[in-house]
Amino acid sequence: MDMVYKKSIETRRKILSVTKELVLQKGWNNISVRDIAELAGVKNPLLYYYFRNKQGIADHIFGSLILKTLDYAEKEVPFKDDGMLSHFLYVSLYYRILLENELYQKLYMESTHPFDSPVENVDEYDLNYMVTKQFDEIIKSYGANLDNATLKAYTISAFSVATSIFRNIIAGNLELGYKEAMFFVTRFWILSAGIDEKIFEEKMNKAIEMALQVDLESFVSDED
Repeated sequence: MDMVYKKSIETRRKILSVTKELVLQKGWNNISVRDIAELAGVKNPLLYYYFRNKQGIADHIFGSLILKTLDYAEKEVPFKDDGMLSHFLYVSLYYRILLENELYQKLYMESTHPFDSPVENVDEYDLNYMVTKQFDEIIKSYGANLDNATLKAYTISAFSVATSIFRNIIAGNLELGYKEAMFFVTRFWILSAGIDEKIFEEKMNKAIEMALQVDLESFVSDED
């Protein structure tokens, strides 16, 4: 590996590592770019070379976790074999991490999450697009075919409901268990698309069972 490239990777990882350390110590809202740069041993301009701003660091941390959970779900249940179960496994594992991991709880509650913003253009290859595409393919596989506007509405509403439910659970404003929450945030769009409730419940129960078997400490230890 080229030494310059290796140094660049190490610097980037150091910035991410110290950000996580500071978030756990002080919370996202109580740290600055200067705090992160000082602990990482870099100058502010170098930090901005790797990340556009402080929020850009959080976006990367969340993005890495989302991609890792998507990859895990794909390996366990290839989307082409069972799209609904694969998607539900990804969603179940991701939100279990948000509920149980202190670092991601703090980031989820205090920073802007990648799914907070409405999907501006489902044709863009971004995280929102990836999940929207899964919605579309699942619905089509069960005989439904939504136009782009309706698909966009489904995506935005699904993200909004999930964000509201899980942030209120973490804040202690909503007494809802993990399994009940997962059923709540997925049921409305699946059933409103005309998919049979028995199929939905079977897939959701299986996905939750699989997600609960994952060792979270090991899973999140090296996602960057």
